[in-house]
Amino acid sequence: MLYQSAGWLNILTVLAFGVLVDADHYLWHIMKFRTFSITKAFKYFLNAETAHHIVLPLHWVEWFIPLMIGALYFEIFWYALLGFSVHMALDLIQLKFLKPDGRNLSLVGWWVKQ
Repeated sequence: MLYQSAGWLNILTVLAFGVLVDADHYLWHIMKFRTFSITKAFKYFLNAETAHHIVLPLHWVEWFIPLMIGALYFEIFWYALLGFSVHMALDLIQLKFLKPDGRNLSLVGWWVKQ
């Protein structure tokens, strides 16, 4: 079992950074449509074709830099980096191969397109 070698806190850190990165989708939907419906937000982002203008700050690849620096000093950052990396890899696969919608995974990339 993974928890025996890594510990529960580290496993929860991987899960948190792998799943809670999508909180910015929900927060953006709340600000845009003034509704707290998770179901409506989920459906919106499943069908969003104009997502290139949406700024999702938790999805920026620039987050790798502070996570890697933190991992040099604290073990828990390695697990955060793992969860974030898996999430970003799956988003990249989705955006490049399954459902390209023009969304930027980089603050610099979004700024250049503006």
